[in-house]
Amino acid sequence: MIHTKNILLLLALLLVSYSCGLPDASTVALDLNQPFILDIKPGDSSISIIFQAQNNEPSFSGYNIYFGDRVDPRIYKIYSPQSELPTISALHSDIPVTHEFVIKEELYASTNNSEIFQLKQNDIANGVPIYVWISSYQIAPERESSYVYDYYVQTATPRPEVSNQTVVDGDNNITIDGNNLASVTTVGGILHFANVPNGQMQLRVANTLGAVSVPPLEGYSTDSIPIIADRAYLIRIAAGANFRYGKIFVKSVTATSAVIDYAFQTSENILSY
Repeated sequence: MIHTKNILLLLALLLVSYSCGLPDASTVALDLNQPFILDIKPGDSSISIIFQAQNNEPSFSGYNIYFGDRVDPRIYKIYSPQSELPTISALHSDIPVTHEFVIKEELYASTNNSEIFQLKQNDIANGVPIYVWISSYQIAPERESSYVYDYYVQTATPRPEVSNQTVVDGDNNITIDGNNLASVTTVGGILHFANVPNGQMQLRVANTLGAVSVPPLEGYSTDSIPIIADRAYLIRIAAGANFRYGKIFVKSVTATSAVIDYAFQTSENILSY
């Protein structure tokens, strides 16, 4: 006859044995939600990023930003202004939150766990495609969201630009690095942009120079175009069998002058400016 005391002891041993076979729920590593880049735009030795994420994990700390000139962008890791991780500190949220960040010189960064240093202009060189990936991050225990290339890595190519330049009839100095984008002429009493040799142009409604950051492949004309405020003039210049792309944004215009911003992609066949 089995005594009640023995039965209780047997049940206790079975419970201990069963419990030892299950992981502690607090030690289960759940992957952090991956941020998604909504928009990425090139600047002058800089890249502007708008991304969205929803992280409500209790230990969530913020976001780390990586970039590099290779398809796998995890070459440079950017640190906070205090030289710490994450790049951007954030609170956990039950709804998607949108963040903006600019990769530029003088930010703190490291490569392959090197000592932290400040980025220089040649680390984000004009004319070189830059790939960007953003991770969700928690400090303790340290963990990041899993690296995935598809849909989560985005690219843009920095390029030089000029701001707030005044141009008048006869000007041929809409120039960057020796490349002339257009000239200014008067047709029927109205200022126009005229194409340079081998150049073509098209007009778009815009509110900033960055409103259009990917040049179209079609729709260009060799005709001169009237200069109108709040318009972007998208330019394609043939270089042998290749093309280079530039753009002009008109901030204001009078009968005799215009104030413009402009940019030019220094590398051929790059659809980013």
